[in-house]
Amino acid sequence: MSIMKGQKAIGQYIGYSVPSVARHKDKDRIPYYRAGRIICARSQDLDRWKQAQVDKTWGNDKSAV
Repeated sequence: MSIMKGQKAIGQYIGYSVPSVARHKDKDRIPYYRAGRIICARSQDLDRWKQAQVDKTWGNDKSAV
């Protein structure tokens, strides 16, 4: 398990821009926590979140199966 520190590191890990990470964070759409003023996320939480996004997308699209 590794910890991403800062919106830039989180964005690089999940393939999002810094503004996208900020937007998702502000709406509580990504798993994160604060260490003081620094936004952090655990890689295993982000991996689970990414997989849930894929499952949700493919699960709703019946034509993709």
